[in-house]
Amino acid sequence: MWRRYDYVTKRGELRLPHPGGDTLITYSDFDFFDDEAAKLDGYVSENLEGRLTPITELGDSFRGEIADIISPTENVIPFPRRSPDSPE
Repeated sequence: MWRRYDYVTKRGELRLPHPGGDTLITYSDFDFFDDEAAKLDGYVSENLEGRLTPITELGDSFRGEIADIISPTENVIPFPRRSPDSPE
């Protein structure tokens, strides 16, 4: 059985994010995507959760390197810097 799902990419294209890129998805495709998502969730839970330390301060050099990496990326929206005096 086929079911039609609409998925719009960031460029406004109507297609699914898998090879072929059409707008049809089978239940077996959906089950595959669900299994892959569950594997990723399990990996993060087992290997990364609680082991990462957030970066709270950036030096000028590191800030420049990050800006160089993300500048060509369309899907990164930088948060405005909050002054230390501003309320949370």
